[in-house]
Amino acid sequence: MCKAEDVSALYFLGFNLIMGIGVDVDDAEGVRLLETAVYKGDAASAIQLAECCLNGWGVPENPEKAVKLLIDYPLNKNKKFHYLLGRCYFYGQGVEKDLYKAAEYFKVAAELGHGNSKDFLGDCYYYGYGLPVDYYETARWYKDAVDNHMNGSSAHSLAFMYLKGQGVLESEREAVQYFKIAAEKGIAQAQRFISREYLTGEFLPKSYQEAKKWMEAAAEQGDEEAQIGFGKYYVSGFGFDDDQKVFEWFRKAAEQWNAEAEYIVGGCYQNEVGVKENYSEANSWYMKAVRHGHMRVAYELGINYLDGRGIEKDSDAGIQLLEMAVNGDIKEANKELASRYHFGINNFRGQAIYKNPTEAQRYATVAVEDEHDGEAQFIYGSILDEEFGNSQTAVTWYQRAIQNGNKKAKLNLSRIYVKNNEHGTEAVNMLAELDKDNIGEAQFLYAKCLEKRLWL
Repeated sequence: MCKAEDVSALYFLGFNLIMGIGVDVDDAEGVRLLETAVYKGDAASAIQLAECCLNGWGVPENPEKAVKLLIDYPLNKNKKFHYLLGRCYFYGQGVEKDLYKAAEYFKVAAELGHGNSKDFLGDCYYYGYGLPVDYYETARWYKDAVDNHMNGSSAHSLAFMYLKGQGVLESEREAVQYFKIAAEKGIAQAQRFISREYLTGEFLPKSYQEAKKWMEAAAEQGDEEAQIGFGKYYVSGFGFDDDQKVFEWFRKAAEQWNAEAEYIVGGCYQNEVGVKENYSEANSWYMKAVRHGHMRVAYELGINYLDGRGIEKDSDAGIQLLEMAVNGDIKEANKELASRYHFGINNFRGQAIYKNPTEAQRYATVAVEDEHDGEAQFIYGSILDEEFGNSQTAVTWYQRAIQNGNKKAKLNLSRIYVKNNEHGTEAVNMLAELDKDNIGEAQFLYAKCLEKRLWL
């Protein structure tokens, strides 16, 4: 036991009890010993007690008391004294926020060798917090913090400076090395970055297991992007397929209101990935994603409303969602609206089957901007052919659709050829192929071709 009058012993035992150095952690007893030492006028104990008050170690958080202790018991050559005051002024804890004073205290603490102060000082130089922006000074202090204290935050920040060439020569290789240090110190964003580096194998040896390990580490910290990324790793394989794991990780991110994850979880329920098919649950997650601004899911949910998949049919809501998706630059929504307005929308605008050729053509014109979308080309050809009687132009679009693998366009194009008694050989060949699929109209037209001997 330490003697009551031995303030050094009180300080060291109190500090060790709080930090768990050589003894079991006992914050309350540690604080009691520090308070005794402070009462006897020990400044070092006052600084340690101030840190307890700032962090809530063994006492309720009390930044005002922390500042008073620091001001009443100054130790100008103590690096923690300057660091704690810098922190108080930086965040406005117990004092009015003052970035200029914060930078001054951090600079003194950094020059005295305090690792976290070097990191804060680097931030001050980088963002102009109380000091002129100076990337060279930023890089110098971050590097000092990493080299001498293995400071993860500084390593992470310095990695980005190497990526951008700010205050240092641009070097992705150097950036990766600093990201790795930051990842090892538990910085989730760095763990994500390193995971992808192991996946590509550009600056680190390619290793799916290492990629998985680091992405999982970030995901376990609650990092939404990592949870989504880890789920995608399972989707993609990499030697560890597991649909249930896919769902679990996406669900964790979705529960943090991540719109992309909410959309994916909805898709898992809709497509039975790691969970039983449940359109009602799918729509519930889709709605959440729409509320959080996800435009792709507006497209999926719109179709579900129009078709009554897991939800009561509501054409008004369905069309509104598809239009929202169009405004969000979801290309497939143009094609879907073109198709709906052409082939008919149930119970819409007071009609049992509502059609609008003009709207159909408007959306189809945008949809066919994708030169490889055979379905969009087929729909556009159908609109021109069936709604506007422009079979000549429709032929061009059907031909393009066929080149992109659309079978329905073969039937429509054959119909035009048979009607006009032209391109008989081509019509017969297309219909013979469709005849194998037992398509009724194709069989009828094929028989007609044979009857008319159109292949001659």
